[in-house]
Amino acid sequence: MIDPKLEKYEFSQECHPRAVAFADFNFFGQSLLSKEFSKAIEVFDIIYCDGYWLYVLLKSLNFKVIYKPGPLFFKKFAEDHSGFIILSKYNQSDIDEVFGKNKLIAVELPFVDDVDDFNFKELSGFLLSDHIFVSLGCPKQELFIERIIKYLPNRVTCYAVGAALDFTLGREIRAPDAIQRLRLEFLWRLIISRRKQWKKWKNVPVVLIWYIKKLIKKIFMRC
Repeated sequence: MIDPKLEKYEFSQECHPRAVAFADFNFFGQSLLSKEFSKAIEVFDIIYCDGYWLYVLLKSLNFKVIYKPGPLFFKKFAEDHSGFIILSKYNQSDIDEVFGKNKLIAVELPFVDDVDDFNFKELSGFLLSDHIFVSLGCPKQELFIERIIKYLPNRVTCYAVGAALDFTLGREIRAPDAIQRLRLEFLWRLIISRRKQWKKWKNVPVVLIWYIKKLIKKIFMRC
């Protein structure tokens, strides 16, 4: 459910979005750390996030950002639709176990260190759906979408859902309600998945502090 305080920020879609992202603080950090990632996310029409502070930071970077929790959006979309494609590490039986047999189409992708190892033109020929969900983790999934979207018809929308799929399948445990209400779910994931998250997060705190200082200085200079 969208927080009433942020309902006014709901995005009015004037055109059909081709790429949708779900941002966390790692997403924000990558946008400042990596030129390749910054270039890739230019193709995204809408960015959803699930925290006040993250919303403010992304808005300060002039992103078209909406307050909406990714796991809830993905779960509801998956329950209300059928026939869309999920690109992830999971196979069809994993997806069927949660959503029902043949409701959604799973395409299991091999692990690669570099997304450019994929043959995007060939892969796009198998993606016959108007909705394609990509769960490869940030920043890999955003780079993947930026590469493949040029080979897909204009009617297709790609979503970079990340851990929303893991939560829905029960492979990762969501934070308790109190932590979700405080918008500190990213800290919960950092604690329970230390090894996995540390690789992504090791440079983000430094960048975050640097950017907040820069933002505050900019605000005071305007005063």
